[in-house]
Amino acid sequence: MVINEQELSILIGKRFNLKPKDARDVIEALENIIIREVAKGNVIRLSNFGKFEQRTRAGRTLRNPKTSELMVVPETKVVKFTVSKAFKELVKRD
Repeated sequence: MVINEQELSILIGKRFNLKPKDARDVIEALENIIIREVAKGNVIRLSNFGKFEQRTRAGRTLRNPKTSELMVVPETKVVKFTVSKAFKELVKRD
C-alpha cells in the first residue's frame, strides 16, 4: 500500500486537529527545509526515523563495453538517507 501526500496530510490533520490544507502546508515546509539544508551540506537527523545527508561520490574511470574507450565520470554530490535503528527494529518486528 502506498500513502500519497494527500492521504498523509489527512492522517496528520486528524492527529493534530488540522485541516488537510494546513497539514499539507506543514509537509511542504518540512520537505523544503530538508532539501535546502541538505543541499547546503547540513545533516538532518530525525530520531526514530533516520538521517538525511549529502555525500560526495568519488570520480572514477570506466570503460565503455561497446567501444572499450575509457570514460571519466567526475565526482558528484548525492543525497543519502540512513534509516534509524529504532525504525529498522520496528519493521523487523512486523
